[in-house]
Amino acid sequence: MSIVAYLALTLGGAGLTLLARPRPSVAQAVGLVALALATLAAFAIVPGERLTLGSGDILGTTAYGRAFLVLGTASGLLIALLGVVTNAPRDLPVVLLGGFGALGLGLSMASPVGAAVAVTVGALGGALMTLDGPPAPRRTEVAVLEFRAVAVAAALALVGLAWTARPIGPLTLAPGAFGLAFAAVLFAVAIRFGAIPFHLATARLADAVPGPALPMLAAWAPAGLAVVALGWIETGVLPAGLDLGAERAVVVTIGLATIVLGAVAAWMQDDLEHLVAYTIVSDAGFILLGLTVLEPSAGGPTRIFILVYLAAKTALGGWAVALASRFGTRRLDDLSGWARRSPALGIGLALVVVATFGLPGLLAWTVRFRLLELSIGGPLGVIALVGASAALGAYVRLARIGLRPIGEAVAAGPGDRPVRGGGPGGLAPVSIAAALVLVLALVAVAVSGGVAGAAEASGAGGTPGASPGTSGEPGTPPGDGAPSPGVSDGSETSPPTDSGGPSFQPLPTP
Repeated sequence: MSIVAYLALTLGGAGLTLLARPRPSVAQAVGLVALALATLAAFAIVPGERLTLGSGDILGTTAYGRAFLVLGTASGLLIALLGVVTNAPRDLPVVLLGGFGALGLGLSMASPVGAAVAVTVGALGGALMTLDGPPAPRRTEVAVLEFRAVAVAAALALVGLAWTARPIGPLTLAPGAFGLAFAAVLFAVAIRFGAIPFHLATARLADAVPGPALPMLAAWAPAGLAVVALGWIETGVLPAGLDLGAERAVVVTIGLATIVLGAVAAWMQDDLEHLVAYTIVSDAGFILLGLTVLEPSAGGPTRIFILVYLAAKTALGGWAVALASRFGTRRLDDLSGWARRSPALGIGLALVVVATFGLPGLLAWTVRFRLLELSIGGPLGVIALVGASAALGAYVRLARIGLRPIGEAVAAGPGDRPVRGGGPGGLAPVSIAAALVLVLALVAVAVSGGVAGAAEASGAGGTPGASPGTSGEPGTPPGDGAPSPGVSDGSETSPPTDSGGPSFQPLPTP
């Protein structure tokens, strides 16, 4: 089974890299080779395969799971290479391999409870990066806070998921308890993303973990839980047909506050990694909004946005690492003129902005409007859209700083002209870092524009074994005047033909 090969390469590669840890150069080489092989294995995953033991499915592959793992492992390989040229800690490949192995297991498990356990274990393993480096009280404090956030979120999610693992008939007799379970799972996702008011853990995370690891810990690991929650909503919440208006209103409020206040916080930061962390938090609010929409048409747009979000934030994190490494500082006040000194990184940031917000007609642009329309709509939706545009302020500020006269720290750093260095006949690490950032940014633009298969994988339909119509309907191919794949307007009710998420079984009826 193709997913088994992927899991063997990621989890086995993480184990081999740990065994080689006493020899850093060997461990680094093993980790990079394992990530490269795992990327190839992710491409080889065949949607629709199932591993069955006894009378029930244990693992199952989906089109969306394949797209998620291909994007994640390929991006992880590029981030690991960037870590090599920027002298990132040696444990970065282990965290990436273990994290994506856990995500691969979680996205292929038939049980939502088992899937939540898998992604939680991966998050706990990744949180060990907070302890990398010399012992310090501040580092220990951040590690404790991160472990606590993961543990609290896991407890909420597991209680909510496990409580609803029973026939729908008895559930409808206790709608209040069902609503609490729904709220618990969504609160767990909010805590993992560091949504407002749970953002302090993410802000402190930016202080403790090395820059290349920040997208993995702050975006990818929480997104795994969000995908699990979305699959559970489609197979376990929608069939119940309960009115969860009060619970939805609370989470919508959190999502809106996260979008607007996270953007304002990012604009106010003086530290580059803190700015990245708060942009990650801000856009996570759209994912929360997507999870509150209890309609079959919401699954496709939410899944598309998750892929766009992950690609864009990984590229932004890589850009920040390359910039700070080149000029030796993370303080924005000391980076005056960075774009003049490095036009390549300036182009990289521009591509990240396009990937994040999209342009009219592009997939990223469409799903942002669609999620606001589905979750809020009306005048409040217009207000939310205006507030969401505040996120541009942080990027505009970065651009303005980059176009100022070149400051002392930036003048002392290297420019973009390729120079020899880093070994006989080799290019300087700064040149390699800039090239890797441009590749990450181009990948993000491809996903944002819908040319990387994100729409097809995200909007293919419900989950294997689920009742028809439990996810976003497949759209009509572009060019026919119909919605893009996965961005359905909800007017069609044809049954789905493939999987758009984890392979969860629907709740049984009495």
